[in-house]
Amino acid sequence: MSKTLADAKSTSLIRAERILRSIKVGTDIPVAVFDEVTVETYANRREQGFALRIGVNTVVFAEERSGDDIVVYRGPTSTFEQNTNIPSLDAWKRACMFADERAAAKYIAMVLRAFASKKPLAMEGESRQP
Repeated sequence: MSKTLADAKSTSLIRAERILRSIKVGTDIPVAVFDEVTVETYANRREQGFALRIGVNTVVFAEERSGDDIVVYRGPTSTFEQNTNIPSLDAWKRACMFADERAAAKYIAMVLRAFASKKPLAMEGESRQP
C-alpha cells in the first residue's frame, strides 16, 4: 500500500480524529444534536484538533501540548478566537484533561447534549489550575 500525505499527520491530529470518529450519532448523541453541530479545525501549535460548534457554544479538543492527555475546552463561542478556535483565559481555566480517549469522547458527547438542551454543565475530568 502506498503512502499519502495523510500518513504524515501529527499525533495530536490523529488522536483528535479518533475521538471525533468514536462519537456515534444515534448512540452517543441524538440525531437532533448532530444536525446542529458544525465541525471546524483547532490549531494552537502542538495542539491540533477540532472545534465543535453548537448554537452559541463551542467545545474544542486535542492532545494537550505539554503531555499526552486529551484537553477539552468548552464555553460560549465568544470565548474562542474566531479563526483558530484558541480558547480565551476563561475557557482555558474551564479545561478538562483526560488520559483516556474514550473518556474524553464520552465527556464531549455529554457537553454537546448539554449545549443542545441548554442544561448547565458539571465539570468532569481533571480541571486545570489557573
